[in-house]
Amino acid sequence: MAASSLSEIKNYWGSLTPVQQESVLVIIKSIADSNERISIGKYNQELKEAEAEYEKGDYISQEQLLKDIKKW
Repeated sequence: MAASSLSEIKNYWGSLTPVQQESVLVIIKSIADSNERISIGKYNQELKEAEAEYEKGDYISQEQLLKDIKKW
């Protein structure tokens, strides 16, 4: 990372709430981890788990998600 980018992040970091800081960290980790490849077996297992959650009704609708977002 360029020194100016790191400096800019440091300048903004203090003005973020703890929740915002955690969100930024999640995004950074997601980007960094996206460079790692997973096996086909792991990918298929994740799909099976997601399908099982869906079939159990363990999900929320887009409408509910939008309502929840408005509460943030």
